[in-house]
Amino acid sequence: MCGVQHHPSLFEVELSRRTALVGAVATGAGTLAATLSASPALAQVGHDPLLDGVIDLHVRAAPDVDPRSLDDTQVAAKYAEVGARAILLNNHYLVTSDRAYLARQAVAGIEVFGGITLNKQVGGLNAAAIRTMTQIKGRYGKVVWFPTRDAQQHLDRFPRDDTPVPVVDEGGDLLPEARECLRVIMGENLALFTGHLSASDALTLIREARAVGVKKIMVTHALTDPARFSIEQLQAAVALGAVIEHVYLGTLAGPTALSPGQRDFTNVPISDYVATIKAVGARNCVLSTDLGQAENRSILWD
Repeated sequence: MCGVQHHPSLFEVELSRRTALVGAVATGAGTLAATLSASPALAQVGHDPLLDGVIDLHVRAAPDVDPRSLDDTQVAAKYAEVGARAILLNNHYLVTSDRAYLARQAVAGIEVFGGITLNKQVGGLNAAAIRTMTQIKGRYGKVVWFPTRDAQQHLDRFPRDDTPVPVVDEGGDLLPEARECLRVIMGENLALFTGHLSASDALTLIREARAVGVKKIMVTHALTDPARFSIEQLQAAVALGAVIEHVYLGTLAGPTALSPGQRDFTNVPISDYVATIKAVGARNCVLSTDLGQAENRSILWD
């Protein structure tokens, strides 16, 4: 924007690196996500050459409604210590662009970005909230997640006494409010992440986003609950210009998960990630952690 210092989009930076980051998984040489999450010595070893310049697009931190292992500045410091380039703070309920600004003030040597998730706490499909998020000091708000825990797909998979934030009408067409959000995303050059939408709704959203000129689109944790995209659906998303996110948290989910909130989720083994990456192409995939749950602290850092 005119008169505002330009900061490179986290999504743009990640796209420039994704081939190298995902290639190790696709060739069976190992997994960056597992390295990020499974080494108990991370807090002591300091800089790790394997993690040099890594970007995590799915980081959860306190303060939050859910228990988290570290707060924003602590998690930024840990990532900086191992040599990461940037992190993206995600929250189901609150804007994180202001928190990204504060974390940057407290921690040197790492870029911290934020965004907004279009659940009820921000008014659902609220274009005005997106605009405000982008205007917070520093302008580190770069991402819009469509509904997650308030998505119809999430409520279908994990029922609770609540109503969803709809994105499409009964005929499957995108709602006017969703179209207005897409116009703001396009106008502000933000990245669109699909949240917990069903594969069908996500593909509808991606088509409309491309039609209005949105250039940066990612399918959120594509293999994990609640959506669990098929390979064919992911190939369709890639054909529309989206990239596919895979998160390490999926490997920890299931009945034996340390985090109680993950015990009803389906476990996704590393082999499923490898097969999917091979099927859709490493160049079309991004690895993230989706970690930060209080119960997973030992897996993260201790």
